[in-house]
Amino acid sequence: MLKSLFLFKNEKGQALVEFALVVMMLFLILFGIVEFGRIFSASLTITHAAREGARVGIVSSNSTREEEIISAIQNRASVLNLNDDNHTIAILPDPGTASRGDQLTITITYDVDLIVPIISQILPNPFTLNSTAI
Repeated sequence: MLKSLFLFKNEKGQALVEFALVVMMLFLILFGIVEFGRIFSASLTITHAAREGARVGIVSSNSTREEEIISAIQNRASVLNLNDDNHTIAILPDPGTASRGDQLTITITYDVDLIVPIISQILPNPFTLNSTAI
């Protein structure tokens, strides 16, 4: 009788222990995908905004060119929180000296703040994105 008790082992807690070991990796992968999506979305947005700013800068008049370029960039990147702390816009050559049809370079640098603590320890926080349109 005593021998038959040892043949059937109790494995009720095995699934719980395995789940506890695996769930952290699953959450890390899930939140990594979310952070990657946020970074990729911001990258596409600033790329599109830089292209739009270059297009507006080429076709606009000299007197209000810089204001029109910055306004177009901010309108196209309205889904991002563009404040003075997290982005820079560089326009070369100076829009006031360039003539219509000249080559214009727009460079946007944007800092994406990572929100997941573990991911922010792996990647640099804030994660800096650059986009240039000529």
